[in-house]
Amino acid sequence: MKTKIFALSLIAVSILLCVSYGTKRSNTDMAETDETKNAALPEINTDSVAAKVLESEERLNDVRFGNWTDKDWYDNDYFRFLRQSIDDCLNGTENEDTEQLQEYKPFLQGQFFVNHVEAVSMGGLYIYLAFVEKPEILYEAFVYSYVKGQTITGYNLRSFVKSDETLNATKEQVIEKFKEYPHLKLW
Repeated sequence: MKTKIFALSLIAVSILLCVSYGTKRSNTDMAETDETKNAALPEINTDSVAAKVLESEERLNDVRFGNWTDKDWYDNDYFRFLRQSIDDCLNGTENEDTEQLQEYKPFLQGQFFVNHVEAVSMGGLYIYLAFVEKPEILYEAFVYSYVKGQTITGYNLRSFVKSDETLNATKEQVIEKFKEYPHLKLW
């Protein structure tokens, strides 16, 4: 809910900027009258709005990732949530999180591994993953986390798409890597 309000706020600011720009442009094209001479257009300091939003999200990311150890980047609740969402999709559960996965359902069989992760400045984790059976096909998932106070209160799968990138690995190579590096985990 908070992210929808946030997104709507960003859209509103964008619209105001477009309207403001359009108004400024059309005022120069119009013949000046007493009304247009004295009409002041609202000034919006977009730098301070954006800075406040990013600063707020940076503090929330401190809650999300501030205390993470190296191990947490390999084993965390974002991955567990993604695994649960995939399992729910495969089991026929329909909800906001499984909706993103429906078109990929035939390809989501088996375990996946995480190839790369990135903390997202607007909150959550961007996850690059592949499935052991077809490791050459990479997927990109964005899992958002809701924060209240100093606690993560829930997760949401915001995006799941097939990547344009590919991974140059075979199933056998992937299995060998996981034997060689036991701290890596299959999900």
